[in-house]
Amino acid sequence: MVLTAEMARRLAFIRLLVARADEESGQPPPFSYDSINRFHDVAEMFLALAAQQHHLTIPSDLLGYWNIFEPVLGRPLGYRAQMQKFNKVRVNLKHYGAEPAPTEVEHARTTVKALLADECPDLFGVALDDVSLTAFVSSDDSRELLESAERNWTAGDEREAFADLADSFETLVRDYEQRKMLGHSRSVFDTTADMTFLSPFFRRVESRDQRKFDEAVIDSLKALDFAVMLAGFGVDFRRYGKFKALTPEIARTLNGQRHSYDRRGTPVRSQADFEFCRDFIVTTAIHLAEYDYDLDWSEAYRAVRLARGAESSDASTA
Repeated sequence: MVLTAEMARRLAFIRLLVARADEESGQPPPFSYDSINRFHDVAEMFLALAAQQHHLTIPSDLLGYWNIFEPVLGRPLGYRAQMQKFNKVRVNLKHYGAEPAPTEVEHARTTVKALLADECPDLFGVALDDVSLTAFVSSDDSRELLESAERNWTAGDEREAFADLADSFETLVRDYEQRKMLGHSRSVFDTTADMTFLSPFFRRVESRDQRKFDEAVIDSLKALDFAVMLAGFGVDFRRYGKFKALTPEIARTLNGQRHSYDRRGTPVRSQADFEFCRDFIVTTAIHLAEYDYDLDWSEAYRAVRLARGAESSDASTA
């Protein structure tokens, strides 16, 4: 079975959406209620994509899919009774405002996730968990780090996997920032002055206490500048806080070698933690891609000066 790049991308999007619905279902009521609609939408997207993959006519309602896949699979599509029960809960919520019970939210979560996980190999020739999400990350360097994180996590190297995730996010944001330059080393998103040459090293500060104070102020301003930029990008700071707590601090030597340091009290990180951080990077990449552009005013200004210089030259010659 051939899965085209476009179909693989759409399947990756479905994988991302079911993860978001899964997360939402774990929130307290009434915030968990909308996961019912989200799970329905993602199940319908999955089955519609499968129908297109096998050149079948998309039915007019969700349960109609159970009538069209049996010739393809050689067996009935699974979870019909569970999906019928789930669909009634969704209809009651959407059309009649009937609040679902926690057990009904949990039933929706387990049913849809099981349907997608169990049927994906036969419908698409690939396990849903094996579909890469990295296609949504436009930055090549960030995408490579995300792929490295997947490899390290699979190999059991927790520290390096989460260091890759931290590095991937930083690289993604910096790539977006640095393609929007007002001049030399100045992005449209910079709010603090360039403090490179204000550091104690360049100022030859002798007092140890003064050096520590200066470095603390400069580091704090840099961190504040980064946080302001993320807020301006519309990044969900609640999720960013969890991401930051789970990923290690990154430091680099002068030759660019990376070192990672876990904060004191960092817990043993789980598969769910890894998936949360990975999905946070991917959703941030999608969010940034909604409004992206390249801007370099230094190049634009140079072109304007050259044009004006040519005009002045022509005028003086005339």
